[in-house]
Amino acid sequence: RQVLAIHRQTSSPAFINDDTAIAALVRDGYTLADARQYCLVGCVEPSGNGDTYGATGGTKVYFPTALDMALQRGRTTFFGNPDGPDTGDADSFTSFEELLRAFFAQLDAMVGIATRACDLRDDIWKRRFHNPLISSTIDGCIESGRDMTAGGARYNFGSVGGGGLGTVVDSLAAIRALVFEQRATTLGELRAVLACNFRGHETLRRRLLDGPRFGNDDAHVDELARDIVARFCAMVSARPTINGGHYKASLISYGLNVYEGALEPASADGRHAGEPLSNSMSPSNGAERRGPTAMLNSLSRIDQTAIGYGNSLNMRLPIGLLASDKGVQSAACLVRTYFDKGGFHLQLNAIDTATLRAAQERPQDFSDL
Repeated sequence: RQVLAIHRQTSSPAFINDDTAIAALVRDGYTLADARQYCLVGCVEPSGNGDTYGATGGTKVYFPTALDMALQRGRTTFFGNPDGPDTGDADSFTSFEELLRAFFAQLDAMVGIATRACDLRDDIWKRRFHNPLISSTIDGCIESGRDMTAGGARYNFGSVGGGGLGTVVDSLAAIRALVFEQRATTLGELRAVLACNFRGHETLRRRLLDGPRFGNDDAHVDELARDIVARFCAMVSARPTINGGHYKASLISYGLNVYEGALEPASADGRHAGEPLSNSMSPSNGAERRGPTAMLNSLSRIDQTAIGYGNSLNMRLPIGLLASDKGVQSAACLVRTYFDKGGFHLQLNAIDTATLRAAQERPQDFSDL
């Protein structure tokens, strides 16, 4: 309650759930004693304290790109390069499961490319850029007589981040509903509409926007998110590093989801080409229509102990909610319950008067308020 009360004046600090962080570290091979000594690297990435070597960020793949390539036989819309495997002509897919298999095949290929690139970088460091000074401060290096770049640390990991989870979940849910359940359009027609950035197809775009969205306590949609995260984390952790450890997944945007969206074509959730992707593990902006409790229920369906290098969940709350002790208590219960259900991170931002006035003037830009 005392931390929540701080949000009456500012939007800080973040909440981290020790239970989930420690369970994730143990799952990745730390002893319980070492896991309990964890620290955060960068923003929210849990790591061993003085006993670990491995970048927690810097390598990332994008879920919407994997779906784009599944629809384009392994090519990206913007660049046209055959970057992934040929997973078949999407126009011939007769079931949503076929599309989902193609999506996961493209995602697995992207993870493979990312980890091979990291291996090349780490091999260069291992051969040419030893750092004995820093190595002497990391547990295991002196005992093993090896530099940290050569696998001397007690724990060794690599990282692969995933971006645009909410965007791809909403896109897949919309395709499942409109193409395969309602038969309101075909994959071929949808691909053509996406290719022209919805020009002349605003009615279909509105139907996609109004479709099922992640973050509303809809088990049918949330199952997609849970499956994507679980499969992605398994793909990443199955890849060994060259230093004897394995790669770990993260779901963090580093504030770059606006830039990242500029490199993505239109998506089947109704998003125009170039618009921002969803932020970290948060639902897409405007998608959470049933309030914070429903949104947190959706996120808690995901096994967050599998996300070894952490995730970020950003929420906005009306500042007026925290004006009373009752409001602070309610928000505290919200955070506590989310953590009891397995949530890892929560960053709350209070909404000021200027934002609310802007929402009155442009309600279409603030549909989640």
